[in-house]
Amino acid sequence: MNELKQAHHMLQDLAIPLEALVTGFRTFSAWRKKPPHADVIEAIRAGWGAVQRRFDVIEYFATAMTFLEARSLFYLLTQLKNDFEATLEDSDPLRLYDLSLQLYQQSQAKLEIIDKLMLKQFEHTYRITEQISRSISDESVQS
Repeated sequence: MNELKQAHHMLQDLAIPLEALVTGFRTFSAWRKKPPHADVIEAIRAGWGAVQRRFDVIEYFATAMTFLEARSLFYLLTQLKNDFEATLEDSDPLRLYDLSLQLYQQSQAKLEIIDKLMLKQFEHTYRITEQISRSISDESVQS
């Protein structure tokens, strides 16, 4: 459960700069023009830097995870991140906007899945605890 909790917090941390990046694309029409000006690409790179720092932590964490189901959730996000970086080199603003939006939406979807996995584990732990408690109670009644 601890891994899932950490993954949950990392995805929440990732959402903040991703949302800012998506908002930048929505707010500044110059970010969507082709070909983009050099200052626009620099602004996008700056926003991406904050995302990249969060991803570095996530990627390191994902390789060490023992809960395979949760680790697999990061594969698509990593692929989208790699696509964004390749597109950033090509300076295609519309594709960058699309990829940043996909990253944001997928990170939110993965967050919901991790929350469901955590709930499932919590319920499983609760059932086991209840069984142990009943067993102890039954033993004390028989004594």
